[in-house]
Amino acid sequence: MHIQDKNQQIFREPGLRGTLAMLIGDSVIPGYAAYATLEKAVQQALAKSTH
Repeated sequence: MHIQDKNQQIFREPGLRGTLAMLIGDSVIPGYAAYATLEKAVQQALAKSTH
């Protein structure tokens, strides 16, 4: 398997289809996300990392 094929496989496994996606903590937020959505994901990731 070529490296490009492996990269695409890794990219598609969590359901990503385009180039825009945010990985925040253990969350994947595909596509456009409103500020409030990103803020909530960051707050949740921070809360998990302090426990």
